[in-house]
Amino acid sequence: MPGFQAKRNLVYRAPFSHFLQGLCFERSSSKESFYLNVFIIPLFVPKDYIYFTFGKRIGRGWNTTDQNIVKKIFSEINCQDISTYLDSISNLQDFVSRIEKITEYKSLYFYQAIGLAQALDGRIKESLENLYQIQIQADVSVAWQRDLKEQTERFCRLLKENPDRAIQQLLEWQEYTTQKLKIL
Repeated sequence: MPGFQAKRNLVYRAPFSHFLQGLCFERSSSKESFYLNVFIIPLFVPKDYIYFTFGKRIGRGWNTTDQNIVKKIFSEINCQDISTYLDSISNLQDFVSRIEKITEYKSLYFYQAIGLAQALDGRIKESLENLYQIQIQADVSVAWQRDLKEQTERFCRLLKENPDRAIQQLLEWQEYTTQKLKIL
């Protein structure tokens, strides 16, 4: 695929800016099969692993013993119009618009990604509105939700008090995520 690089189990668009976009070949319980996922990961959300919150599985699973596997995968990629899915996001505003349209269940991670993208795009009021959803919906008796709420509260304070420093924080998180995913 032109404009893409391969590394480990990923095929991703290169170069990338705020997003990692591509395909991930995911192991299954069988040695002869795997899953294929298309994904878009906002790198400014601090993570140290690949996740598919903003992606989808292609097909139901693939068998490596199938002699026509490559042809079938490309057929499925074309059928599901995966390149359009990836090409539809080229900037922060595209990401917000696209994710708002395709996401049925608005999880805490949804609000985090949308809110941080809006902050990075200079849309502070909208950012704070989305990030506020985390603060009111998080269940503080659940450790990861409590941690996310605390991180969000700190970021919101920073965004209100010093928007330039908040954007710098997002770029630092982007660098952190890029390093942790080992994609450079």
